[in-house]
Amino acid sequence: MRGAPEREPLFDARVWRWVRAALVSGGLAVAFGLMLGAATGFVSGPVVGLTGTIVFFLGWSAWQIGRIGGAALGAGFLGFLACVGGGLELPRAWRLAHAPVQRVRSVQEWPASDASSILVADETTLGTDRPPGDAAPLVDRASGVVVGFACGAAQAKSLAPGECFVPNALWGGDVRPECVDAAWSMADRLHAAKRAVDPIAAQRVYMRFESEAALRRASSPLVVVRLVGSMFALYAILVVALRRRGADSVDAP
Repeated sequence: MRGAPEREPLFDARVWRWVRAALVSGGLAVAFGLMLGAATGFVSGPVVGLTGTIVFFLGWSAWQIGRIGGAALGAGFLGFLACVGGGLELPRAWRLAHAPVQRVRSVQEWPASDASSILVADETTLGTDRPPGDAAPLVDRASGVVVGFACGAAQAKSLAPGECFVPNALWGGDVRPECVDAAWSMADRLHAAKRAVDPIAAQRVYMRFESEAALRRASSPLVVVRLVGSMFALYAILVVALRRRGADSVDAP
């Protein structure tokens, strides 16, 4: 019929070649990002972020934009996310998997200078006076003395015995100054309130978990794999949904 619009073909090889190229680019960016992040993560967090920005936002996206158009920005973001996530989580998981587990009655029994061991303490728990800040007092259940501080303690809410404590430096790869400052500030407030505080309590700064099992779940490499996998799935859905527009943008003169 004259003047009737042409139907788009059910299968356009050109369009699906673009889809394949975009998915391959995103998948390779993720794989390379995880490897690069794991390697640079043992150096420092800022190095991971800088490396991910240069390699994926300034490098990968620019390299791929001629092949897959705007999807190159999504692939670059996937690589950056994998690099940063891998750089933070994979070295942490390795450190915690190889750290010895020490079972003690209270964290007060363990040297504050030891930042290489995970402690499972039966008589140390989070104090009832939990501040809105980033350092909550850890209290010896038997004596009531504040023996340390938990940085980011909001993620563990129960007061069950057998709680797990990870030194600040072991969890983050280095000492987080904001946690140390918050611990000293909280120790001063507790002294002013006439609370019993161990003389070196502010030197004991931990991440706190309800149990060793909870720690293993939080530090599993699956955390970053799930995050990156879900973002890649979203990327793939958008690539397929916008396939014709993407292919046309590359082929346009």
